[in-house]
Amino acid sequence: GSIESGTTSFPVRGNVHLQDNRMLTIVDTPGFSRYLKHIVYGIYLSDLVVLAVEASSGVQDGTATVMRTCSALDVPIIAIFVTKMDDTHDHPYSEEDYLKVSDDVMARWEKEVPKLDCPPIIPVSALCGEGFDESGRHLAWYKGISGLKVIRDAQASKASDAIAPLRFVVEGGGQIFSPPGAGTCLVGCLETGKLHPKDELVLEPASTIERKTIAVKVRSIQY
Repeated sequence: GSIESGTTSFPVRGNVHLQDNRMLTIVDTPGFSRYLKHIVYGIYLSDLVVLAVEASSGVQDGTATVMRTCSALDVPIIAIFVTKMDDTHDHPYSEEDYLKVSDDVMARWEKEVPKLDCPPIIPVSALCGEGFDESGRHLAWYKGISGLKVIRDAQASKASDAIAPLRFVVEGGGQIFSPPGAGTCLVGCLETGKLHPKDELVLEPASTIERKTIAVKVRSIQY
């Protein structure tokens, strides 16, 4: 899970070796809206996103935040996991609770990112590995794609190619300057892509927070 210290929460990385000798790097980010900058940074580090929604809690404000942020950064959400199916309201592994959460997720998806198709909504339980492959017995009523298969299929289709080619990172307001006669100057790191004068940059997370595109034009570049 994410590491919290005082009022700060950080994304956590971990490596998982799959049976086909491939390695999957997992970035677990906080889901609370008050940690928006860490959510954005965790998604920025990722090629693909699996959105987790707790079965007993359902859709929260952070769920919508992640949907909008992934859309803004063009990072594909390949699946939505309904987690902790072993701890649902009615009884463990309740299909009724799953269907309720699933309906809520689809309604929120249509509201936040209506231009994108909703990915598979998969019931899972980390307690005993249910939902990640086809061998589970507690979720026998679920007939959809498994958690690992949706990840393998996404990797095979090279979904990460959909990521925007240009990313310029500015570390906080301390790297923004306004010297006389020069306009606003940003000091940052060009992580991917190529940047040229007259290019337009979309500001994040400001655009996500305001729910509208906030763009700036590059006048010149100094090295």
